[in-house]
Amino acid sequence: MTVTTMLANFLVEYDAVASASSPLYSDEEIIQFLNRAQYDIVDMLYRAKEFDLLDGLIVTDTNAAPAVHAQFVGVAGEGAGKTSDTSGGGFTRYLYYVASYSEVTRTQVPVMAATIIKNTEIDKSQARFFATSAFNSPIFRYPKSYVDGVYVVVIPDAYSTISKIYVDYVSNPKELSATVSDASHTTTCQLRESLHEEVVTKAVQLAQVATNPQMAEANIKLTNKP
Repeated sequence: MTVTTMLANFLVEYDAVASASSPLYSDEEIIQFLNRAQYDIVDMLYRAKEFDLLDGLIVTDTNAAPAVHAQFVGVAGEGAGKTSDTSGGGFTRYLYYVASYSEVTRTQVPVMAATIIKNTEIDKSQARFFATSAFNSPIFRYPKSYVDGVYVVVIPDAYSTISKIYVDYVSNPKELSATVSDASHTTTCQLRESLHEEVVTKAVQLAQVATNPQMAEANIKLTNKP
């Protein structure tokens, strides 16, 4: 749906719920509500793990040569690595982490050469359980990974070497705009078509809350109701 269509639909829905004293919004103000609405919907879908509905925003980044993470050198395998900074580097408009995969070469059973394997997600606090030392060489087929600030850290076992790390992430949708001034803006909503009306409806709700704080307070009370 284009911004022009979304603006028209917004006015129809807003007129249906607005009172005579409700303010009139300019196109620029409505577009601000639409941009906030699409972000809120992406956030909601991500937290609900509805990744199939975010397919148009999920991007795979490839790090050809993952850097060695100093914390794990000689501790959890020499091949332990981290991705580039998710706030920059090769990650374009990074918003949320989804999953990661490693290209692994193993010298012990199961022996494999440059095979892509999905990493097993762990908490950072669990990393010590996979440490390699002179007294312990843990064997685990699937590399372990966790998010550490702006990095994704991947830990292989003592018999594996990681040559590449692939990261699936949700990218921030481009901001809606009546005219495109740069690559960060678009005149067409990037979310899948079935969500466009939901974006408009959410934008109308945000517009109502902006002029009636009591609506926001009532929503908070309902949300926090035990």
